[in-house]
Amino acid sequence: MFVPKILKICPTDGSDQLYIEWTTPEPSVKPVVVGYILAYRRSDLDLNYSSRTLIGRHVCSTVIPCSRVSQRYDVKISAFNFRQFGDFSIPVTWSAIDLLPRPRISKISSTENGHGIQIQWKVILEYILFFTDEDLLSETRG
Repeated sequence: MFVPKILKICPTDGSDQLYIEWTTPEPSVKPVVVGYILAYRRSDLDLNYSSRTLIGRHVCSTVIPCSRVSQRYDVKISAFNFRQFGDFSIPVTWSAIDLLPRPRISKISSTENGHGIQIQWKVILEYILFFTDEDLLSETRG
């Protein structure tokens, strides 16, 4: 059975929801997918996953509520048809904190009167890509 992969997770404009996008099967893939189950939870608070059922072979995105954007979320997805449920994808952990640039302190000095310190830093903007174990294995094989 086809196992979708999560492609994108990002906050919506209001920052009270997360937009999630995943892969869909090629038309020739059998058995035919009729829908998806998206499972998500707050990594640091929830033991169990909440879920959302989405009907349609070509459905490739949805929006889920989030209580606080600063929390970490685990998200995974599974495809299903009329006979069976497929395996869930490898969970992807998302956090808004990971989107913020991290400053690097470049200088710390005492003020002239010695009653304080002055800290200078640079904000480095970098792109961080994430890979799953499955992606790395397919790269080394092919």
